[in-house]
Amino acid sequence: MTITPIMTLADYVVVAEGKLYLSGACIDRIPAGCPFGLAIWCSVPWTDSNHQYNTVLRLVDADGAPLNQPDGTPFEVARPLEVGRPPGYPAGAPLAVVLHAINFGPGMPLAPNSRYEFTLEIDGEHQPGWSVGFNTGPLMFGQQAA
Repeated sequence: MTITPIMTLADYVVVAEGKLYLSGACIDRIPAGCPFGLAIWCSVPWTDSNHQYNTVLRLVDADGAPLNQPDGTPFEVARPLEVGRPPGYPAGAPLAVVLHAINFGPGMPLAPNSRYEFTLEIDGEHQPGWSVGFNTGPLMFGQQAA
């Protein structure tokens, strides 16, 4: 597979009119209890367009164990990926597509002073580089652990 996902964390992410906007991007330390965003975009080769792929995004801890949501289910987002060829687009040129732009509120159940990683699978395959890790900081004065 030659799809190339690019993942980054930011203070805030949003997609508008097909464009990805990042504010405070490329962070790898998130203060405990603070909101943050995750952005994933992909470069899809021309030959891989017009084909549907199944993607799964997971959040795991430092040991690779899935992080559970407050309801006890693992944090996992499954989404199809399919990129069409726009009319007039140069034949053979790769296509860019935003796969995820997710903002997480301060209620994420992340332990302070810990390591986490978002991992991505495409059609059941995970390759090195298809993840982004981050550390959480200590609790601020007056904060309660999630």
